[in-house]
Amino acid sequence: MLDAGAPAALRRGGWESVVGGVRTGEAFHVKHGLARRRRSRGANPHWCKRSGWGGGLLLAQSQPAPQAPGVLHRASLVVLFILASCRPPAATPPVGWQGTFSSGFEAGTTLSGPEVVDSRFVGQLGGRDSETGASWGDGLPGARRGFFYLVASSEDIGAIIETRLETVPGRSGAPSRALYQAVLADHQSTGSRARNMFVLLNDDADALGRGYVRHALFLQPDLEDQLLPRGAWRQVIEWWETGNAYRLGINLQRDEATGALFWSVHGDFWPNWQRDWTIENLTAPVPVGRWGLFEARCVHAAGDDGRLQVKVDCVVVAGHVGRTRAAGRLDALHLFKVYAAAESLARGPAWQRIDDVALGDSLPDATCP
Repeated sequence: MLDAGAPAALRRGGWESVVGGVRTGEAFHVKHGLARRRRSRGANPHWCKRSGWGGGLLLAQSQPAPQAPGVLHRASLVVLFILASCRPPAATPPVGWQGTFSSGFEAGTTLSGPEVVDSRFVGQLGGRDSETGASWGDGLPGARRGFFYLVASSEDIGAIIETRLETVPGRSGAPSRALYQAVLADHQSTGSRARNMFVLLNDDADALGRGYVRHALFLQPDLEDQLLPRGAWRQVIEWWETGNAYRLGINLQRDEATGALFWSVHGDFWPNWQRDWTIENLTAPVPVGRWGLFEARCVHAAGDDGRLQVKVDCVVVAGHVGRTRAAGRLDALHLFKVYAAAESLARGPAWQRIDDVALGDSLPDATCP
């Protein structure tokens, strides 16, 4: 077991990667932060994993560890060696967008729609934030952007989806203009379940292939009541590869044993969304009925150069090193997303608020008090 003073992550070059290097089929927990991880396919057979672009941890399995609060699996890992270097990456990772964007939806930011385009309802953010100067029209990376609801034009969109800009107490307690997103009822009129998502579509330069996103996230106060321990989930952000070949998702679920909310981060293959890998964190904070700080840093790659790091309130939720795509490039980033299971929506609307948005690979991770 790692002792109480041992770090659960290795920090290097702006990336903080939770210890990795797990063979196919094994599960692990780390005392600080990460609760469990599973692989269902052999993505990376190498024990040597890098944190950032060099360095790494070699891990081995020890005897079963005693059950502890927040830890469901008994498989325990101990750190054997900290390696000075690993084998070179198989391919050059994407460069990504070199700009930065920052907006709190303040005066000057506009919301339009829903309106019908190609027989489906869509919406759009526009204008320029009066406090930061950021333009929602042309200041974001990618080719196009907008709200996609997956609701057919023949339907009553007002009974299914609600999106608005509203002034509420912000993270500091002072009034702040924020984005409100809700799915009011379970609905399928396009062959897929309705969802409320603001999407960035990638461009020919692969601007979204590497990047960092941060925003304040307020989850509805009754989220625990809506997410039953079996069958219910809520998704807050997702990355899709071209041709739907691969996806990365960050979900919230409730643990069957304790009833507690937890984060589930995963990579899936098409067809039929076969699970490639999963990281479940039972101890990281979930901002229910309050503002939290959400961060994700991602590099899309088919091999060992892939990265996905997720933090909430500066606590590492997941630090995946390895495959984050199949063979193509990223198609879309579902940046702000309310997508819920039918079992959840049967218990009431799903909603969240977003504020203080920042994007840009050059941005540092947030600092918390």
